[in-house]
Order: sequence, then structure tokens, then C-alpha cells
Amino acid sequence: MHSSTSNSDAADASRAIKWLLAGICLVLLCLELGSRYVAPLFFWNMRRFQSECAAALAIGHKGAPCEAEILLLGNSLTLTDVDMDLLRQRLGVRREVCRWAVDNTTYLDWYYGLRRAVRNGARPTLVVVGGRSWHFLAPQARGRFFAHYILDWKDLLDARSKTGANATAFSNMGLAQLSAFYGSREEIFKRWLTMVLPSFPNLGEHMVMSDSSGPSAGEADATALITERFDELRALCASCGAHLVIWIPPTPKDDARARLISEIGRSKGIAVIPPLAPGTQASWRAEDFADGFHMTPAAATKFTSRFAGELERLLPKPAPGPIAENAKAATSPSVMDVAKIETPKGASDSHSPATRDAISIGPHGVTRPAQRTTAATE
Repeated sequence: MHSSTSNSDAADASRAIKWLLAGICLVLLCLELGSRYVAPLFFWNMRRFQSECAAALAIGHKGAPCEAEILLLGNSLTLTDVDMDLLRQRLGVRREVCRWAVDNTTYLDWYYGLRRAVRNGARPTLVVVGGRSWHFLAPQARGRFFAHYILDWKDLLDARSKTGANATAFSNMGLAQLSAFYGSREEIFKRWLTMVLPSFPNLGEHMVMSDSSGPSAGEADATALITERFDELRALCASCGAHLVIWIPPTPKDDARARLISEIGRSKGIAVIPPLAPGTQASWRAEDFADGFHMTPAAATKFTSRFAGELERLLPKPAPGPIAENAKAATSPSVMDVAKIETPKGASDSHSPATRDAISIGPHGVTRPAQRTTAATE
């Protein structure tokens, strides 16, 4: 009697464990499918991530005639400060403009995103990377979200090395590559929190945003790091026939290292569009920023008008004949010379055959420095 009771209890326990494991698997499957297919239906930002990523990976693949394709890479500043509809209108229908802007991202996110796009066959004419100086100096990427939505699995080991990820962080990146839920759960939680607490985004207005959020590297270290990163960005752009442009979004507060970025870009022959420094006649006002960081729609409209003019000046001029065959072959001298500068790492750029003065864009117009050797007004 005792033996049969024990066998019955063991069978019940075994069935219970099986049902428990099946239930866990079902919950995990629902979370994974929900993150991949249901969450984007509710959250427009996740739909935007996916659509912009797909467009960036396919840029240059369209068969329609097009004079130039422009890829904008950046974070929420690229999203709010550039009016895409106005930019496309100013550049014309024969110029394709594609944006890939992901919130809370920095240099390494953009670099590996561009690597993924190039590996996928993207062929933009201009790659325009936008961020503040500390974004270009940041040592980290956006964790699991970066691993799932931006990183190509072929770059996983390289990304581990560049980000200095330990074993735990590396395993998180690997799991996030496979699982949409694991890679996007923070984003989903943030969007649900915004739905439940509509005033949650307004907390940004009470936060002090400055370059203190970036790394506290010394001037020499910052110069070396930015130089190295500009070199690898330029080499990556050259591998797909694109020209690199760096732009620093306007700010109501001084970006202490914007001048450094302008000087390094000019020494490398890379076009740099810096902001005007606070206190100058045409500087942006505090009222132009919704939260002290991102531009208001009205200010973004003013900025985009000037921004479009500078991109127009940097674009290659169309050549006679079919656009699809000749557009990229015909390049304006200022931009073509930039692409030809291939300075070996560590070598001096003082004898570069072509450099471009930095340009300052303000709400009242475009200003340029009086001398080439003078750092651009930020």
C-alpha cells in the first residue's frame, strides 16, 4: 500500500513539473512574440526604430533615379532638431534622405549601426553623424537594446572589445541578439510608464543636462580618442563610397569641446557643422529648447532651413546623362578632395591638400571664420 501511494505521488509531482515547465515556456513564447509583433502596434517609437533601420540598411538599393542619398545617424537630437519633411522639401525630390535616430545612443551605437548598413550593401552619398562632443567620447553603447536593434551578430566580439564588456555584459549582449523581449524590455517598460504617467517625459525639464554627463577625459585623451574615431568613421564611409559629415546640434549651453571637434575635423578634411556659442549675436536662445536639450518645433524649423543649405553645398553636382549612372561619379571638388585624403593613423595632416572650414549655423544665418587657421565659432 505504501509503495503504490509513493508511486502515485511521484507521478503527480512529475506531471506538475511538466505542466509548470510548459507554462513557463508558454509565457516566454508569448513575451517574445508580443515584443516582436504586438508592442510595435502600440508604441510608435518602436515602429519608427524598425522602419528607419530597414530604410538605412536599404539606402542606395532603390532602382528609381536619384541624384544623392543622405543617411542621418544620431540620437534623439537628430529626431527633434531636424524637421525631416522640411529637409526633404528643401533638398528636392531627387535627393533621398534617410534618418536612423535611436534614443539614448552615442558614438559606438552609430558606428556599429553604420557597419551593419555597409555590410548589408548600403551606398549613401553622404553620411551625416550628429551628436554633442560627449556623445563622440562615450565609452559605452546602449546595452541590450543596442545588441538587438543595431548590432550585427558578426560584430559581437569586436563590440565586446570596444565597449570593455565583462562576461556578464557580453552574455547579455549575446542573449539580446536572439531575443526581442530581452533586448527591448527596458524600452517597452519606458513606453508603458509613459502611457500610465503621461507627465513622465516632463521630468526631463527638471533635469540639468550638460557635458558633465560625458566622460571626464583629459584634453589630450579626448583629442586622441576623437581623432581615432573620426579616422575609423571616415574609413568606413570611404569603403561604401560615401562622404562623412559631422554636425553638432545647437545648444543653449556651451559645449566645451565643440571647438576641439571642429579643429580635428578640419585637420582631417572632414566637413564639420558646429553650433554657435552662447552669447554670440546669432546664438540660439533658451526659449528655443523644450527641455534645455532638444529644440522646439519652431526652432527646429529655423535650424533645418540652414542645415539643408549646408548639405546642399556639400552634395555632389549632378552630371549629364542618366542620374542613376552618373550622380555619384560627379562629385564637387570640395567634397571629392575630402574623400581622397587618406592620412595614415598617427601621421601628420598638416599638408592635407584640401580642408574645409567649419560652418556655424544660427537662427539668423550662416557664419564662417575669417581665417582658415582660426577655430570655428561654435
